[in-house]
Amino acid sequence: MADEAVVRTRPVRVKIYARTGAVIDGLAHIKPGAYQRRISDVLNLGQVKYMAVTDCTYTLPGVEARESGCVLVNTEDIVMLDAAPPRPGDEDKSEPLLPGASM
Repeated sequence: MADEAVVRTRPVRVKIYARTGAVIDGLAHIKPGAYQRRISDVLNLGQVKYMAVTDCTYTLPGVEARESGCVLVNTEDIVMLDAAPPRPGDEDKSEPLLPGASM
């Protein structure tokens, strides 16, 4: 993947519980050294409407688990977030640059 197609981030392993009953398990991405360098900063500021979670598995009530390369989670729908250190190999993963986004 070309360098211009990714945003360099620090991955954080998360399990997100949404108001809808969805559970998303994957990697959230934080910009290293930036003002919003912690997951709690991103959620508390309220400026971010969606959080990208990559390399994830998600479940919805009554539906089998599904895998996805990237799911966008509405931050207003997050009820609880469980954060854990990255696993071996997670450090090299970055948030993709979404279509229409610029760096």
